[in-house]
Amino acid sequence: MTDLRKKIQDAPRKTILEIVDRLEQQVADFSRFKEEYTYYRSKFMESETKFSLIVQNIPDVIYVLDSQGVIKFISNVATGYGYSPEELNRHQYHGACAS
Repeated sequence: MTDLRKKIQDAPRKTILEIVDRLEQQVADFSRFKEEYTYYRSKFMESETKFSLIVQNIPDVIYVLDSQGVIKFISNVATGYGYSPEELNRHQYHGACAS
């Protein structure tokens, strides 16, 4: 007999029912969490798709720099200036930059 079985057999019925109630509540909480996660993940994916469409279709160069001014992302419009995004990513940006 395992220690857990022994404890359960020795525990008063009220204690076992309290444990079962807590477990049922945790399962219900997890189920709600899973539903919320699924909902917010789908909303995030919708937002990401919209943002991606904007970035892909706007005629301006869009870029993201880290705190050191290193290019982390640059839109494909950069190809119109003779550079591929792959060439520019991870390079230091030396142009004018608004703070």
